[in-house]
Amino acid sequence: MGNFAQWAMFSATLGIVFTDQPVRAHLADTKPFSGLRARKKDATRRELAEIAVKLTVQRGYDGFTIAELADAAGVSRRTFSNYFASKAECVAAIQDEQVDRTLSYMRLADPSIPLHEILRTLVSMIADDVTEEFGTFFQIASTEMEVKMQLMFQHDQIVISIAEVIAGRLGLASNDVVAHAIAGFSMTACQVSIDTWLAAGRPGGRPTLYASLERAFGILDLSALEVLRRTNPG
Repeated sequence: MGNFAQWAMFSATLGIVFTDQPVRAHLADTKPFSGLRARKKDATRRELAEIAVKLTVQRGYDGFTIAELADAAGVSRRTFSNYFASKAECVAAIQDEQVDRTLSYMRLADPSIPLHEILRTLVSMIADDVTEEFGTFFQIASTEMEVKMQLMFQHDQIVISIAEVIAGRLGLASNDVVAHAIAGFSMTACQVSIDTWLAAGRPGGRPTLYASLERAFGILDLSALEVLRRTNPG
C-alpha cells in the first residue's frame, strides 16, 4: 500500500511531502463525459457496490445473499448478474470510482508536473479516501479469501494501468520494467501503510498514516525519474 531515510534529506531532495490535509493539487473534474445511458449504468453498478460494502460492514461478508443485496438496491437478481459475476466482484468494485479518478488524474496531469509529484498526489488521494467505513470494510475483506483474491486481481490491473501512464510520461515502452517497478512499489507502499495503520487501530489519526507513507517512499530517490524523462524524450 523501512525506516524513512532522513526526513530532511527526503523532503529537500524529492519534494514529496504527505500532510494531514487532503491533497488535490492540480486536480479538476477528471471524470470523462459519457452519455445518459452509460452514466445510469455506472450509477447502478456503484450503488450495488456501496450497498454490498454497507451490508458487509453491518452483517459480515457471509451475512447476506446476492438476492438480499439486489433487493436492497431495488434491482432484480438478473440485473445484478448483468453487472457482476459474483458477490466478491461486487464488493471489490467499491474501489472502481477511486481507481477511475486517480488514473484520470494521472492521464490528464500537465506534462510539466514532475512525475514524483504526480505519484505523491496519487497516493495521497488514495489515502484520503480511507474513511471509517472503508477501513472497517477492508479489515473484514482481508479475512475473506474470495474478496481478498478479487482485490488482489484489481490491484494488479491498477498497477498495469499506472505503469502505462508512467511509461508514457518517461518516454519508455509500455512494458518497461522501470515503469512497472515504480507503479508496483507505489501501490504496495500505499497499501502496506494503510493496512498497518488500520490494523493498529488508526493510532494518531491521519497524520500517522501520512508519516507512514513518508517513511515508505523515503527508500526511493524518485527525483531520478526526472533525469530518466529527460534522457527519454519519447
